Amino acid sequence: MLGKIGSACIVFAVLILVVFVLTGREKGFVRFEWNKTAFMRWLIVGIPIGAFFLFVSETAVYVTDRYLFPIYAVTLCLFLALIAVIWKKLAEDKTVYLVMCLVGTVLITNGFGNAHWEYLYRSAGNQADYSGKNCICVYDSVRWKVQSTFYEVKNYKSATFISQDHTDSILQRADLFEDGFMLTVIGGNDENIINMILGSYPYLNRYEQVGAYTYSNTYFIHPGEDSLNVSIYNYDRSSALGADNIAPGGNVRLTQDTQRAWLIRKDNDHALVEFGGQVLDVPGAQYAEGTSIQLFPSNGSEAQIWRFIENEDGSFTLLARDEQYALTYGGDGSVSLSAYREGDAAQRWWIDK
Repeated sequence: MLGKIGSACIVFAVLILVVFVLTGREKGFVRFEWNKTAFMRWLIVGIPIGAFFLFVSETAVYVTDRYLFPIYAVTLCLFLALIAVIWKKLAEDKTVYLVMCLVGTVLITNGFGNAHWEYLYRSAGNQADYSGKNCICVYDSVRWKVQSTFYEVKNYKSATFISQDHTDSILQRADLFEDGFMLTVIGGNDENIINMILGSYPYLNRYEQVGAYTYSNTYFIHPGEDSLNVSIYNYDRSSALGADNIAPGGNVRLTQDTQRAWLIRKDNDHALVEFGGQVLDVPGAQYAEGTSIQLFPSNGSEAQIWRFIENEDGSFTLLARDEQYALTYGGDGSVSLSAYREGDAAQRWWIDK
C-alpha cells in the first residue's frame, strides 16, 4: 500500500544492510547501547504508524493513497530519522547532514514530479458555459459526497437538492426546466433518472454529459430542436390558454395568469401542446361538439395531435386530428371542441414565442 515510497524505503534499507555487512562495524550493526528514553521515543512514533497501517490494510475496500495520508508525513520523518541514526553509526562525522539533504531532495523531487493533485476541488468540464441555467442535484444517502459538488453547482443560476429516495419529486419542479437545465447525479442511477425526466416531459427529448466531478456526473437536459416555448392567448388577448391544475385529467381553460406552453412539432403542420409535462388531449378520442379538453400524459395517440392553421391576420386555428373540430373557447372560459368555422374569433389563438 505504500507504493513507490514503500519500494524506495525497502531498497534503501537493503543498501544500508549491505553496507553494514561489508564494513563489519560491530557497533553499527550488532551492538546498540541501550537507552530507555530514546527507545520510548521510537515506540511513541512507530507504534501508531504500524497500527494505523495494519488497520487500514485490513479494512479498506480497495487500495488508494488517500487512506494513508494521515501517516505519510510522520512515516517519512521516521524514515529519515532512521537513516540519520544509522549513518551516524557508520560514518561518525558530519557527512550525515549531506546524506540527509540528498535523500530529502530525492524524496521531495520525486513527490512533486509524480503528484497529480487529483484531490483538489476544481472546476471540471465546460459547466461554466451553463452558468445561467438552473441545476437539480440528485444525491444519494452518503451525504459527504455532496460536499465537493458545492464547488460546481454554486456557479449555476440556482441549485435544488433532491434525494435519490425522492427522485419522483423532480417532475414537480418544471418551473426550473425553462429552456433546459443542469442535472447533477451523485451515487449513480443516472440513466433511470434521465429516462424518467425525458419520458415525462416530451419537449425535453435530448441530453448530453458536460462533465464529471469527483463522485458526480453532470448533464444538460435540452429541449428538443423541434420544441418551441410559447404563450397562447385568446383572440382579444384578455386571457391565456392554461389549465385549472397541471395534473393528469386537469381541465383546460382560459386563465388570467399566463402559463407557458411547449409546442412539440410532429411535422410541418402538426404538434403537441404541452403544459408542465401534460399535453392537450381529447378524452377518449371523442371528436364531438362540446367535448371538453383535458391535460394528459403524452402517449403518442392522435387524440393529442393538433393541426395549426395560420390565418391571414397571423393568428392560428387549432384543429383536432379529424380536422372537423377546432379548439374553441367559451364566454365562461371553458375550452372544448366545436365544429370548425372559418373566421370564428372563438377559434382563433395568438401564439407568442
